[in-house]
Amino acid sequence: MRVCFVVHGLPPVERGGVEQCTVALADELARRGHAVEVFAPTRRADLPDRALRRERRGAWHVTWVNLESSPGDPETALEPRGVAEAFARFLDAERPDVVHVQHLLRLGLGPLAAAAEFGAPLVYTAHDWFALTDSFALLRPDLTRFEAAPTPEEEARCDLARSILNAVESLGDYHLGVPAAWLDEPVRARVAATLAGDEEGAGFHENEWTEARARRERMASRRRAAFGAVDAFVSPSAYLAGWLEEAFVTGAQSDTQDPSNGGRTRPPRVVHQPNGIDTRRLDDVPAVPVHSAGAATERVRLGFVGSLTKHKGVHLLLDAYAQLSDATRERLPLVIHGDSTDRAYVARIADRARELGVEYAGAFDGDRLPEVLAGIDCLVVPSIWYENFPTVLREAFAAGRIAVASDLGALPESVRDGVDGLLYAPDDADDLARVLRRLVEEEGLLARLLEGRPRVRTIETQVDELEALYGELLVGREAPVDPGGGLAHLAELGRRYRELEALPTRDLLASCTSRIADLAGVLGLDAARSPIERLAFGLGESSRSLEELRDRRDESGYLGQLLDERERRARWLDERLSGIERERDWLRDDRENLAQAVEFHETSTQALEKERDWLRQMQSDFERERNWLLSKQSDFQREREYLLSKQSDFQTERDWLKRKTAELDEERARLDATLHETRTAAEQERAWRDSMLSEIERERDWLRSEIRSREEERTWLANLVSDKEETLTYVWGLVEGKDSDLARLRSEIESCERVAAEVLVAFGHAPVELEPDVEVEGGGKLERMLGGLFDHGHALLAQLEALRDSQARAHAELHWRRGEMDGARLALARRTVSWLAYFAGFAKRVAAWELPGSGDGAVEDSANREVNP
Repeated sequence: MRVCFVVHGLPPVERGGVEQCTVALADELARRGHAVEVFAPTRRADLPDRALRRERRGAWHVTWVNLESSPGDPETALEPRGVAEAFARFLDAERPDVVHVQHLLRLGLGPLAAAAEFGAPLVYTAHDWFALTDSFALLRPDLTRFEAAPTPEEEARCDLARSILNAVESLGDYHLGVPAAWLDEPVRARVAATLAGDEEGAGFHENEWTEARARRERMASRRRAAFGAVDAFVSPSAYLAGWLEEAFVTGAQSDTQDPSNGGRTRPPRVVHQPNGIDTRRLDDVPAVPVHSAGAATERVRLGFVGSLTKHKGVHLLLDAYAQLSDATRERLPLVIHGDSTDRAYVARIADRARELGVEYAGAFDGDRLPEVLAGIDCLVVPSIWYENFPTVLREAFAAGRIAVASDLGALPESVRDGVDGLLYAPDDADDLARVLRRLVEEEGLLARLLEGRPRVRTIETQVDELEALYGELLVGREAPVDPGGGLAHLAELGRRYRELEALPTRDLLASCTSRIADLAGVLGLDAARSPIERLAFGLGESSRSLEELRDRRDESGYLGQLLDERERRARWLDERLSGIERERDWLRDDRENLAQAVEFHETSTQALEKERDWLRQMQSDFERERNWLLSKQSDFQREREYLLSKQSDFQTERDWLKRKTAELDEERARLDATLHETRTAAEQERAWRDSMLSEIERERDWLRSEIRSREEERTWLANLVSDKEETLTYVWGLVEGKDSDLARLRSEIESCERVAAEVLVAFGHAPVELEPDVEVEGGGKLERMLGGLFDHGHALLAQLEALRDSQARAHAELHWRRGEMDGARLALARRTVSWLAYFAGFAKRVAAWELPGSGDGAVEDSANREVNP
């Protein structure tokens, strides 16, 4: 099987995981006897632009396409000029059975279209999100992540933001972007406004926004069309496979035909196929010592191995490492292996590593990977992008190492938290520092993680699955059952022609030269001659074969000319017909345009006449203004002379102002010091006032409780007065009843006395005076009873009067206290020192407050005294 790989680079120039995976697959397929050709870009000044050069690499070959010129805008980078044509020439020369694209960075979409036109099965391995977007790491230029594939609008904003970063020379080759915190404020503000879609704050012209959006719409359409030609997508992770399913299977219409792609059906297949590695070269790496696992003296050697680019997150690793104590760093030494063309970032990392005592080892050759992994115990993968399937993780596991990685993208598929490694929250340096501490603080953790290391998938297993996939895609693409096209006598010729057509150009030439010997007798050639000499002699001048070939060529040329003539005639008729239709449409449009032009001309004429009148008016105004300016010229000249005379005065005043400015600066410094002292004193006074205020609040609460107590006492007194009044009313009723009885008795006695006097007189006796004792005895008892009632009533009245007087005094006391409280509030609002003195005395008076007469309990005794009628 002839397999063609397409990739954006190869070691030693490009050392990423994609390039290493491509080399491993090519080696294994070539070892199994397959013919492997690799197509990759290069940049060489000694070759013409877009030139092809083929060279051998072990058991397979690579064809370089020289891309000397760089694209000037994103649209040109997506489809570089001449790349599709160069790849088409490559395919025509090599005739692969399968085209397998590993990455299209720098090559653009051209190879996909050329492969679809060539007709071989097309496989695309998605190592990142390039099939969905130019932002293949799903990062914005400020290195914040997209949550979904960006829209053309978001891509346009990113393009404009990158143009801002491109103008900052100090950033150099900044790769995918720069964290916003690392930018100067004006640049940071413009980038933020651009990414937010704030056209006014971004500082771009409206036309630039319009062009960027239109360009991204065109690019999105071309990307969908180009990747629509893919027969099978291979994803190393289930995470990315889900994105591809959503984009190319769920969102695509099934059973649709694409004529430009050989009529292949849609949607394509999406295959989850993890990458394998060559584990044999890592078998001799020494194991991690675990004899002191969990002990206080254990040292776990940390290491970063990979490309030194921002999205790999090495700066985050160093931020986390800075949070560790010196003692912990002694137990967790860190080494950084890697390099990149982002020299500003590399220098930043190197300086930061030096400050923290971290070893920066720089770039290393791929052959030294076992040595590099032997120098670490734990690989750290601090990526800030959605990692897919890092090859270095598999290499570390194969070498018997554990890993610490961010819980982001497909990394949880590779690192099982607490089983063969540890995960930390993405972008969180604090959490990464916490996880690193666990390696040396948690007893037995290192040993458990080493025991849980997964079995690494080998490159042999991956190639087995790839061969099966290639075979499935090739089914149905075999030659037609009838190679003769319905003519039995041409069947063998058709079959042989298709065999020769499928051969690469070099193999076809080798087949021709090897079979010249079979025609030596027919062509009259010397058998001793070499194949090339026989070919040259047999096809040379005056040879019979050449004459036969010329005759057949002339005949085919005549037939070809006749056919070309008919095709030209047909094309001419088609062009004539379409030209007539276009002319008709043009005349129709022209008639409408003429009508519009006439209407526009009439409107323009009227507008021009108005403008002419306006211009004439403006001309007269300009004439008057010119005359006025000429009259003012002499005034300006005199003013200029006056200003020149004042210049020396201004110079003297400027010197005086400079001296005054210096004096003012000194005064300002003195005032600043005084202000500082004043502020300090004010803050102290405010603290003292706050404490006094809290004291006042407590006093206020006490007064409120006292007022509530007095109110309750007043209510009790009012109820008592009410009860006494009811008793007095009852007593007065009794007194009035006794008075009426006394008056009645007195009237009866007087009547009896009158009757007795009359009887005595009638019998001739003088009136008899009653004895004083009898009179006293008869009326004294009643008098004493009535006097006791009167005395008790008067006592009750006196008690009620005393209660009223006590209540009046209580009201007066409460009124006086309310006045004191109003004075305290007024003093507090004014915030004066006199208030503080007043309040100090006020607090003493409040503490000494007592009800009048409360010392001897007179009020309480009188209030509690019962009435006994």
